[in-house]
Amino acid sequence: MVASATDLLIIATLATRGILMHPLPTAVVAILFAAAAVFCFLLDLIKVPLFRRLKIA
Repeated sequence: MVASATDLLIIATLATRGILMHPLPTAVVAILFAAAAVFCFLLDLIKVPLFRRLKIA
């Protein structure tokens, strides 16, 4: 979990500082992180009942 958070921090730093790419506004990076978090929670809401129904876990 710590490694994933560190990766996200490094990627955000590279994106906002413009290292190896054009710099992105901080608001864009924050919106993308928020959208990814919402998508993750929505997938969990779908995944848990689906796994129970299919008896996967």
